[in-house]
Amino acid sequence: EIKKMRLWGRHENVKLYALAGKAASAEPRREAVEIENPEKNEKSLPPAQPATSPATPASVDVKALELEDMPSSFRLMLDDGLVISVKSDKQGTLSGLYSIAHSINWYISQPLLTVWYAIKSRPYGALNLVLDEKDARALYWSIYEGNGVLIYNPQNH
Repeated sequence: EIKKMRLWGRHENVKLYALAGKAASAEPRREAVEIENPEKNEKSLPPAQPATSPATPASVDVKALELEDMPSSFRLMLDDGLVISVKSDKQGTLSGLYSIAHSINWYISQPLLTVWYAIKSRPYGALNLVLDEKDARALYWSIYEGNGVLIYNPQNH
């Protein structure tokens, strides 16, 4: 469910875009897994001692990225100049202040970006979505660069 939606610029009724990139202030990071090289261990040990066995899958504890590790506030940059800003509907004082700052930023930055893109003769449009926190995280987790994104604009009807 979309809690709140704002559009800026001209948008077609229905269009298929390609995701060019995504950005978040706190993007999830995968842990680097270092697997010991058994040949290196054999060379570094004295000849009298047996070499240690390499790490087995059961002995390596790798933390997989889960839905909870995904950001709930991010931007999706689509081809054809459309930028989708997504944020969660978290409640609280800090979230309320962030929402006010985000609204002020929206009404100042969008006209400036429109002029900038017009000077460069490139299209620009923005879509601001407020989703449930779990839905926002799921959207970030499920979409990759190059994916097709179908945008339906109900306000053109």
